[in-house]
Amino acid sequence: MSSGTSSTTAPDILVLEDSRFDVELLTEALIAALPEARVTVVCDEEGFTGALESARYQLILSDYELPGFSGAHALEIARAVAPLTPFIFVSGVIGEDNAVELLKRGATDYVSKGRLARLPVVMERALKEAADREAKQAAEAKLRVAHEIFGAAEARRLALIELSDRIRDMDGICEIAYTASQMLGTQLGVDRAGYGLVNTAAETIEIERDWTAPGVSSLAGTLRFRDYGSYIDDLRRGTTVVFADAHEDPRTRANAAALDGIGARAVVNMPLTERGGLVGLLLSQPRQRAPLVARRARFHRRGRRAHPLGDRAARGAARAAGLRRIAGARGRGAHARARPHLGTEPGPAGRGQ
Repeated sequence: MSSGTSSTTAPDILVLEDSRFDVELLTEALIAALPEARVTVVCDEEGFTGALESARYQLILSDYELPGFSGAHALEIARAVAPLTPFIFVSGVIGEDNAVELLKRGATDYVSKGRLARLPVVMERALKEAADREAKQAAEAKLRVAHEIFGAAEARRLALIELSDRIRDMDGICEIAYTASQMLGTQLGVDRAGYGLVNTAAETIEIERDWTAPGVSSLAGTLRFRDYGSYIDDLRRGTTVVFADAHEDPRTRANAAALDGIGARAVVNMPLTERGGLVGLLLSQPRQRAPLVARRARFHRRGRRAHPLGDRAARGAARAAGLRRIAGARGRGAHARARPHLGTEPGPAGRGQ
């Protein structure tokens, strides 16, 4: 049974009473005070425990002395199963000292069977207090969630400020990427975080250095996207790729074993683009399947909006790719110019002939 309570015009009330005569009196009093109330009557421990486990009640009324059972024991059970539900003793044999002791142990109030005229007032007060308590707890829960959200946002903001300070004087894209990966990994509590250059023609990613948690192997090197699924198609379109379980995602299901092999069953991959083209990738891999995957994806996106790291990394990737192409072209040009000096160009004697 749920332990919550709520104020309602048609409350569910559980009555623990073994006397048929007293049950009739109580029922009449309840109907007079709460015409819409739904009343369940039990007479022993088995019935009481079963009722609490099978339904949710807004109010419990109990006799103090029952054959083979007691109201004190019933109170103990109710506090364990439904701690927020008001518990009112309705009995003719409780002494003042016992009543005080029961109130200390969690009872809400006490009404003598000889003074049932007090019962409506006591029930109304108990239901109102329970509703107020429930509303307060709901408000406190919302406040805690708000504090957690604010705390997480503030942690991201401070992490991005720290990252900005750390990379301000860095020039090497590898150094920048590793520093960002290290902060991303520690902030999110993941197994692995890194940055890689993407070759869209070959559909590969080259990871020079990634950050990993203790005991987790590195992915440094060149990886072929198609070995691990079809999500390269989404990355090309600039879509962040998130999957909580490679065995369930349609893009990776057929290649799940390969992803298991590199410890990447759950993944967040954010593409970095330059002039509309995919040039790099920020990746993180959670420690376990969890709802945190979505939160980590949001951190990726918000981090990119809040900080120029993504654009800087993308520009660095584009520059690196451009420099490689230029270096390759220069190398081929130098090789072509060098060939005549290796005996292919006619010497002076040849030109004279």
